[in-house]
Amino acid sequence: EASFDREVFGAERAGEIAKRNPQLEAIMRRRVVKRGGMGVEALAGAGQADRAKALADKVLRFDASPETRGELLKYAERAGNADVVGYLKGN
Repeated sequence: EASFDREVFGAERAGEIAKRNPQLEAIMRRRVVKRGGMGVEALAGAGQADRAKALADKVLRFDASPETRGELLKYAERAGNADVVGYLKGN
C-alpha cells in the first residue's frame, strides 16, 4: 500500500512535465497501476481481501479506465482470491 502511495506521489510531482509529454504520462500511469496491482495481488494472496479491495479502489480513483480494471483483475485472479475477483468484476 505504501509503495503505491509513493508511486502516486511521484506521478503527481512530475504531473506538469508529464502533461506536456503524453508518452511519459502513459509510462507513469502504467507504473502506478502496476505497483498498485502488485499490492492487490500480495494482499489478496495473503487473504487480506478487505485491504486488497481498498487498495484496488485507490488505484481506480487514480485511473478508472477499463484497462486499469482489467489489469487489477489479472492480479487478483493470479492471487486466487475469489472475493477480490468478484469485487473487481462487479464493482
